Amino acid sequence: MNRYIKRLMGVALLGTAILSLAACGKSGANQVNSKEITFLKDAQSSNQRIWYFASNDDSQNRELSKSTKIRTIFVTKNGKVTAYTPKGTGMAFKDINKKSDSQIISNLKKADRAGFDEFVSGDHSLVNSQLQEAKKSLKDAKELLKTDTERRKHDIGLDKSVLEEDKEDIDSNEKTVSYYQTVLKNLKSKEPKYEAPFASDLRAEVTTDSSGNKVGSERLIYSARSYQPVDTLVTDEYKTNYPEYKMATSNIPLQGTYYAPAHIFDDMYTGYTGVTDDKDFYLLTKTTNKKVKVQFDKTKTKNVKVTDY
Repeated sequence: MNRYIKRLMGVALLGTAILSLAACGKSGANQVNSKEITFLKDAQSSNQRIWYFASNDDSQNRELSKSTKIRTIFVTKNGKVTAYTPKGTGMAFKDINKKSDSQIISNLKKADRAGFDEFVSGDHSLVNSQLQEAKKSLKDAKELLKTDTERRKHDIGLDKSVLEEDKEDIDSNEKTVSYYQTVLKNLKSKEPKYEAPFASDLRAEVTTDSSGNKVGSERLIYSARSYQPVDTLVTDEYKTNYPEYKMATSNIPLQGTYYAPAHIFDDMYTGYTGVTDDKDFYLLTKTTNKKVKVQFDKTKTKNVKVTDY
């Protein structure tokens, strides 16, 4: 009987160990554990990977830290990339500490929708603000006409053309007020419907040395939708560009690679570096391998084109 109980306990402990190992494997499933990684080649695999495009607010600060801001988060899989943009100026690495990939992506989806709602609200606030300003200008113009009319009663030297100019100002301001009222009325029906970030095709362009064999830099190219806010063109015949989503081609110029992973809290990050808009940036992913080697994609990799920038 004791032997039987011991055997059951042994099986139970073994089962617990297997489940624990499986859980550990699941938590690090999207982290790099191979000896080498190249961005596009890895993105073409069936493994989902999260990459963090980050930079510091201070362009002079080149230190990667827990406070470095993540500007865009890329999720790659099967040759596609989905770009998510955090709200505001970005979130710091400390904001994703101890969060799983699924939690991060879930939060990004919510933030993207919230960001859209803020854009819509901002459009209405902008036009309403412009309307109130136009109404004030109209009120001031009417007050000026009233004042100049009184002045002319007592000052024969005040040219009549001054009153005509005042009336023209009133007409112009009335037209502007009417214009903004119409835009504000139409804005709700003109706002685009929310569209979530989508998985875009991903490709790369690389430069090589004189031999044509060694890649010296790489440019990642993908497409993404961007929200274009309302644009009121009063000075251009009262034209209006209503809000819309526009498809745009974006690129990330990779110029350097990490020789060794960087530590932020309990996580290790590796990836690429570069410069855009005169500011250093990092394109990083989590890794469990202290000796992982980051490389540019090879010229023979699918969807890689050799070019001269």
